[in-house]
Amino acid sequence: GHMDRLMSEPRWRFFWFLRLTKHYLPHVARLCLVSTFLEDGVRMWFQWAEQSEYIDSTWGCGRFLAGVFVLLNLLGQLGGCVLILSRNFVQYACFALFGIISLQVHTMHVVSPCF
Repeated sequence: GHMDRLMSEPRWRFFWFLRLTKHYLPHVARLCLVSTFLEDGVRMWFQWAEQSEYIDSTWGCGRFLAGVFVLLNLLGQLGGCVLILSRNFVQYACFALFGIISLQVHTMHVVSPCF
């Protein structure tokens, strides 16, 4: 009766929405999952000099090694994001992103032992 019609309307709208978006939702979900890495990699690209200078001033390792460190982070993050979003070598890309996180945590611990 009346209650069945009330319950079927939201269900019908939900399934209609899923049917329209089912091809896009997996891509949007992947983008959401890698968004932090994507943002950090893009920020490193645009703030290359500042990032290298910060690493050099903190570690005292020279601009070249600081630049290598920033480049490793940038390529690891953006490369991992591209591979995940394109669904190529996803397991390796996830492992690379996990490695970048581990490297950054270790780096922060060395730079700031209180962290």
